[in-house]
Amino acid sequence: MTLALLAATLTASAETTAPTAGVNRADMDLSVAPGEDFYEYAGGGWRKANPLKPEYSSYGVFDDLAEMNRQQLRDLFTELAKTKHERGTVGQKVTDLYNMAMDSDRLNREGAAPLKAEMERIAAFKKKDLTPFIARQHMEVANPFFGIGVEVDLKNSDMNVMWLSAGTSGLPDRDYYLNTDAESRKIQEAYRNYLIKIFELAGYKKAAAKKAAKTIYDIEYQFAQAKMPRAEARDYNKLYNIRTVEQLQKDYPAIDWKQYFTLMGLPEMDWVILTEPAVMEVANKLMTTLTEQQVRDYVTGEYITGATGYLSDEFGETSFDFYGRTLNGQKERRPRWKRALGIPNGLLGEAVGELYVDRYFSHGSKEKMMALITNLRKSLAAHIAGLTWMSDSTKINALVKLNSFTVKIGYPDKWRDYSGPSRPPRSTRRVATSTSGTRLRTRANGP
Repeated sequence: MTLALLAATLTASAETTAPTAGVNRADMDLSVAPGEDFYEYAGGGWRKANPLKPEYSSYGVFDDLAEMNRQQLRDLFTELAKTKHERGTVGQKVTDLYNMAMDSDRLNREGAAPLKAEMERIAAFKKKDLTPFIARQHMEVANPFFGIGVEVDLKNSDMNVMWLSAGTSGLPDRDYYLNTDAESRKIQEAYRNYLIKIFELAGYKKAAAKKAAKTIYDIEYQFAQAKMPRAEARDYNKLYNIRTVEQLQKDYPAIDWKQYFTLMGLPEMDWVILTEPAVMEVANKLMTTLTEQQVRDYVTGEYITGATGYLSDEFGETSFDFYGRTLNGQKERRPRWKRALGIPNGLLGEAVGELYVDRYFSHGSKEKMMALITNLRKSLAAHIAGLTWMSDSTKINALVKLNSFTVKIGYPDKWRDYSGPSRPPRSTRRVATSTSGTRLRTRANGP
């Protein structure tokens, strides 16, 4: 869901919920001393009233809000399905995508068939075509070996720059590969078995599936060995390594970098920021030393894993069994209708947002919030101007910054046009991560 739609959800929800002043003492557990267990003291009452749901590994007040939003979207899509839409309209596209995602009979009938065409293209890979092969994967399928993307320059927030990061991981981070305790070894074995199973589901024979799974695990293990520990990676200076295209060519010659950037639609690219040179060195070595079949297996694994959520129940259950049950502690997979919501949301996010706003959002609320923010800006500007401890030049800079904020409330002023064809989202490795703790959360495994 887009940020604008999420904001709309929050505001719309507030409009339909009776306001509560102050702290709701029923959410607290006053029998617990705050000095002994502040988490339980502050939110114990809420946790008792909201037991952990089997489809969640943790549950909090924002999850409650998300559940309400999902139900609203379900009602919206159900109503859309009852209406006849002209071909090419947003209503037709959203309805068709949701219905396709809900059609479990068709998905189970097709099994691995939707993977066939791309797997055949991957199976035709030759090492002499490495650069165009990788560029095509990065444009349309996955990010094997390395990936690029535009993000803000951490040393100049006025600029967006190209970042280059190497390595892939099917486990949450490097420690899952490198730790040797019993629990880690259990997870590592479960992950390897998961890889074997998805290869078999995709049509690999047992021996070939085991070999392909070993290839992927060995590659990811080498990336994990080269990656910085979490604490070290928090030092952004160590992640900020400017490299010209000429330097990339000299240090990592497995790829024809000028050809790569041209194929990616960036023929004028001069330099990038490389996050971890040590990991890129491993990627370069692997691209040079892996056999053609090992590259095919590695890229195929990236593709299949990213596609499991769009395929038959057998693929989905296999993925959930590892990423949901084993890694996150979830007991049940979310029902199909909840999963299906993500398809039109992912492909036509702003279109869904526009439909949602028309049905659930009071349009006058946006104008009220914009007026509130305008008044807040005026008040802050007056406050800054009256500060006695701030120099005039600092005040000017503060006022410039205050007036440079881009205000986004509820939904965009101009919606995206989806009248043309939409490119489907790339299949990317779904790395399971634990939900960060927030106030009033029900947790599966204690604090």
